[in-house]
Amino acid sequence: GLLMGRSFFEPLQIYFEQMGTYKSMYMNFPSFWAILGNDYTNLSLMAFLMAVGVLGFGLYYFMSHNTRINTSKVFFELAAWIVWTCILFLPCMHDRYGYLLEVLLIICFFIDKKNIRYVVPVLLFAMDRYSEFIWRNGFGIKEVSVLYTLLYMAYSYKFFTSTIKEKEAMEQ
Repeated sequence: GLLMGRSFFEPLQIYFEQMGTYKSMYMNFPSFWAILGNDYTNLSLMAFLMAVGVLGFGLYYFMSHNTRINTSKVFFELAAWIVWTCILFLPCMHDRYGYLLEVLLIICFFIDKKNIRYVVPVLLFAMDRYSEFIWRNGFGIKEVSVLYTLLYMAYSYKFFTSTIKEKEAMEQ
């Protein structure tokens, strides 16, 4: 947009306008909020603050352990964690927003085959959500959301602990 003569904020304006389009905490997506409720008016600010808080905690953890993003493994796994955090905790997430996470996790699998335990379930959850939308025959959104959130927590634990362990091993 800037290269074509528009102001800095004009390309971003569409995103601010879209934020008010759907007054829903989740849209056919296994969001954390599908477990707690779809009360956009009362939960949207808390959802935003929670997402920022989780991302801030991740940043703090990284910085407090002097972790560097110096390999493709760390880079792509961190990118997947950030995207997963955003789509899980931010309000108004649609099923299509999970696409970037799915692509990133596939890349993570090619870097480290152990990531298969995250790639396969995430892709199955995506297929379930698309199946629900297209043919109305998916599993319940709350059940899928609980499993999706637990998988996120397992990935987060694995990512942060293994990244710290790998860093410490490289220092020795």
